[in-house]
Amino acid sequence: MPAYAGGASALLDFATPLAALALRTFDLGGGLAAAHRQLVDRSPMLLCIGTGADDRDAWFAAGQALERVLLTGVTQGLTASYLNQPLEVDSLRDSVGREAGMNAHPQLLLRMGKGPHVAHSSRRAMSAVVS
Repeated sequence: MPAYAGGASALLDFATPLAALALRTFDLGGGLAAAHRQLVDRSPMLLCIGTGADDRDAWFAAGQALERVLLTGVTQGLTASYLNQPLEVDSLRDSVGREAGMNAHPQLLLRMGKGPHVAHSSRRAMSAVVS
């Protein structure tokens, strides 16, 4: 069962970085083209991955789709953060699916965009967390 990014709105949201590549900069004066380019470059997008069923196979397919989305995003200089809390409440999960225009079960909700580069957080030694 393939997983997919649900609905036309999610497809458009996922295409935002691609739109930035295709954006033509016409000089309308006052730096308007540059401002529009910055808006596209800095706008985060929401992406909802959904599946046709809600079982182990579907969850696995959603994980595979997530892997592809994250790897594709990183090649475009995007970062992601998970926003799954609404999907853990049945009534909100249904609302997310409707808002995304999905005829599917929402499995993952992500915010993707270009953020500032930050150093990785330091890790504790394994001996400090495992006895």
